[in-house]
Amino acid sequence: MSSSIDRFFERKVVLAFSLLCALTWLLVKVTSEVVEGDALRVDQVIVQALRHEDNTPIGTAALVDVARDITALGSPIVLSLLVIVTTVGLRLARQRLMAGAVLVSSVSGFGATLLMKTAIARGRPDAAYRLIEVSGMSFPSGHAMMSSVIYLTLAILIAKASRDIRMKLFVLVVALTLAGLVGLSRVYLGVHWFSDVVGGWVAGGVWAMACWITVDRLSQSEQS
Repeated sequence: MSSSIDRFFERKVVLAFSLLCALTWLLVKVTSEVVEGDALRVDQVIVQALRHEDNTPIGTAALVDVARDITALGSPIVLSLLVIVTTVGLRLARQRLMAGAVLVSSVSGFGATLLMKTAIARGRPDAAYRLIEVSGMSFPSGHAMMSSVIYLTLAILIAKASRDIRMKLFVLVVALTLAGLVGLSRVYLGVHWFSDVVGGWVAGGVWAMACWITVDRLSQSEQS
């Protein structure tokens, strides 16, 4: 029985590290495409496909409002409130490891986002495409990256605490859907190139996976 548990744990760790390495490689690939300018042609095609000839967005005014509401789910204020409430709740439940994981993952992810934006210093799409006011650099999308970091981190922790495979899949699908919709809304609103969003998604996945591996290792150490 003990050897079976050990083999399961080893396979889980190998799979997690393999996924982390794959995501890291993909992030490096996307970033290099952006830095070298190879992604711009596809980015421009996508942005222009979402606009009429007069630069008005395709779709109705209601769709624009929906996109604005969805993009708010990745805003610094909404995500900060979510992190604060979750961290306090976990502390009250005496889940110090999980509370620390949420806080550290979120704060470090925000720092990594700022560092990447500053280092790459990519400009945003032309102001004529934008449906909301924004500032700062473009790559990676902060909304896409931070929504991926926080929603995926929370989903992974919930999945770890649940023994029901259906619940595990449900929370992961919800997290991926929220992060996906937030990222797509940034492209539709004309404030990010599509490669900015892809970079944000992948970077957020790297951060969330690194957090899961760290928490899993620490929890195993506490139990041993």
